[in-house]
Amino acid sequence: MAGFFVVLLGVWFLLALVGIGFIFAGIIVSAVFAVGARGRAARGETLGAKKVIPIVLFILGLIPLTLVIGAVIFIAVLDAPYKAQRDISDRAYAYVNSHDAEGLARMLDSQPGVAVGDPSDRSAATLGQSLLDLAIKEDDPSTAKVLLDRGVTPDGNDLRAACDWEDGGASGPHAKSTLQSGKDTYNPQLVSVLLDAGAPAGEPTDRPPINSFVVSMCGNGIDDTDMEILRRMLQQGASISAVDSGGWRAIDRFNEVLGWGWGKRALAGQDDKVAEVQELLTPKGRAPVGSVASWSMTSLSCCPAGLVPCRLRGTRCWVP
Repeated sequence: MAGFFVVLLGVWFLLALVGIGFIFAGIIVSAVFAVGARGRAARGETLGAKKVIPIVLFILGLIPLTLVIGAVIFIAVLDAPYKAQRDISDRAYAYVNSHDAEGLARMLDSQPGVAVGDPSDRSAATLGQSLLDLAIKEDDPSTAKVLLDRGVTPDGNDLRAACDWEDGGASGPHAKSTLQSGKDTYNPQLVSVLLDAGAPAGEPTDRPPINSFVVSMCGNGIDDTDMEILRRMLQQGASISAVDSGGWRAIDRFNEVLGWGWGKRALAGQDDKVAEVQELLTPKGRAPVGSVASWSMTSLSCCPAGLVPCRLRGTRCWVP
């Protein structure tokens, strides 16, 4: 397709050059005829049929130029609605980037033709999803709510991204270094507005949002807000048995935190909260036991007598 447009552009320029060339030739011939007019008159001569030469040259020049100008106008007319849509998109992205929820709401409400929540309007729906992705990346619940209130439908990937702690960056709201510095890597308000809008907590199955959340909530310890959101995720489809692409369940991810230095610091003195989380994440009849200090990540001998670890790579002891 790109090659076709390159060829088309080449033809367009060639036609323009040919047209300009003929008109320029017509001007030169007309000038030559004008210069020799007095001499021909003195000799009693006339141009005869030659006088049509510049006219023919002008006509030959106008034909390709008319085609070129017509093509430009035609393309401009066809592109007008797309340009308007691009302008709207650029303004919307600017509002989200600047965390201007009021400006975004005003703009969307003043553009009834841009229904970001209408799945039948593919371009508008795509714009709405892209804007929501950006709002989540910006960790901004206010602009996310504007989009969700106007019908943009969140999915599990949106919820997982809002709880991410492995974005690979050296810093930022979703970087592991943020956890290590004693801060959560999720925004409770952002996750809440996504859940309020019906974001499915059980998708995607290979990267369950709850598996990310149980880590991201631990940066500054576990509080009542963390517990409330955890329960809401379970109510909205999160599965404690779901295994992510690394072979880990939510309980595995949470117990892994207990073996990390920053996790031990953040959860020190919170044995009750730790036990509460473990109870929510543990299949009935297989309750994890032991204190934080009793968990190890290396050997079968780490557990108290009569207990065994459910996996060698895990950090918990289970009733056999």
